[in-house]
Amino acid sequence: MNVSWTITNTSASAVPGFEVGFYVNPGVAPVPGMPGDWAEFVPGLAPFESSIRLTTLTADLASFVYVLADSTGVVAESNESDNLAAWTPPGAVPALTGPLSISPLVVEESATVTVTAPVNPAARNLAVYLGGDQAAGFTTPVLLGVLSGNTVGEGVITGTLAVPLGSAGSWTIWIAVFDAMASSGTLYAYDSSASPSTYTMQDFMGTPLGDSGLPLVFLDVLPSSRPNLTGSIDSVTVAGPGLVDLRLTVTNDGAGDAPGFLVGLYVDPALPPGPGSSPGAWLSIAGIAAGGSHIQTIRIPGNAGDSIFAYADFEEAVPERSETDNLGYFLPPASVTATSSTPVPLADPGVVTSDLFVDGAPSPIRFMTVSLDISHTFDNDLVVSLTSPWGATIQLFGFLPTSGDDLTGTVLFDLASISISEGSPPFTGTFRPEQPLSTFAGMSPGGTWTLTIEDTYGMDTGTLNSWSLSFW
Repeated sequence: MNVSWTITNTSASAVPGFEVGFYVNPGVAPVPGMPGDWAEFVPGLAPFESSIRLTTLTADLASFVYVLADSTGVVAESNESDNLAAWTPPGAVPALTGPLSISPLVVEESATVTVTAPVNPAARNLAVYLGGDQAAGFTTPVLLGVLSGNTVGEGVITGTLAVPLGSAGSWTIWIAVFDAMASSGTLYAYDSSASPSTYTMQDFMGTPLGDSGLPLVFLDVLPSSRPNLTGSIDSVTVAGPGLVDLRLTVTNDGAGDAPGFLVGLYVDPALPPGPGSSPGAWLSIAGIAAGGSHIQTIRIPGNAGDSIFAYADFEEAVPERSETDNLGYFLPPASVTATSSTPVPLADPGVVTSDLFVDGAPSPIRFMTVSLDISHTFDNDLVVSLTSPWGATIQLFGFLPTSGDDLTGTVLFDLASISISEGSPPFTGTFRPEQPLSTFAGMSPGGTWTLTIEDTYGMDTGTLNSWSLSFW
């Protein structure tokens, strides 16, 4: 097997001589000091010099081959993370190469877990599920999320995922390892009739692949015992020149009592307030028992047309189950709204875009919403992003944890109490996007915005029916 490879010095300093190690089917990602199957000496590189070389190895095209620059670790570098490259055989199936690790193994709802999976070079994504026993008829695992990595053959995909509310119980963790296009992969599931202690494997078409020999991982999720404060503004009425009456409700829908805290009040701020933001006024609440509410009308300075926010426990004095739903708000009608009602058939698989021109909007963006109407027969296939007129892009959502259909009347807003990943099809209502729309704050909304929808897997089809943007 002939391997053509390039080594580059990206720094302004010369690099002395070093070895490049070659590893054929090593089982794990090589690290400096690990003996290889072959080594080649590079006498040195001038600043910004590249060298293209050809090496013959005892291997075939079905082999996984790693190439590690400075394999003995003699060069003092500013960055050691890009020394490794990998060859993936054509048609190689993404798979685990060792036991899965999750920490901690006992958590409360809404806590996070760290997932680490050793993978072969063909793997680029890792879907993590709360699953059950296939032999007991369990057919709908709950998707925790999708992690990406292994882009240069590091041999591992790792990351942190949140455990959703309402998921208390003892779970078997299922894993799907797949490539960049989700066209090939391996599912690791639990089937007690096949093996009581190890994962069984399937391909993406459901064909059994036998016993993996890898031990099962279990996660115990405990019901949250903490309080949880939610703030809402029920009404705003003009009480006189420069004064408004604000009717406020703060609810504790958690399992624990909330001690005393402050509610911050903000009138027409430049940006939505966050934890610790200095309020223009505040309200002291002595405490709220689990399941209780506090309702009060308070008069504050303000005018018709002001945006008003109430942040329960803005000082974060109360340890809560979730800190994402403390903010209540009242917004006047949007200053600018633009809509595209031209249907766009989605590629299957593939990428489509839809442009929307926003006119007559000289004021900088303070807050904004994205409204979507998408018909699709498997929402989990979709990755949706938004690009501004000046080129900034955020991912609104991707790989939603559902096998359901459609997004109908879906509004994305940073101040929504729940994330889009916590919703259910057809996602009617208001949800937080995966990445914040506040990325665009402070810029003029005028110009052409682009919505990009990628359908990552074939078989299921759909249409972008309409979408709109609103700005304040």
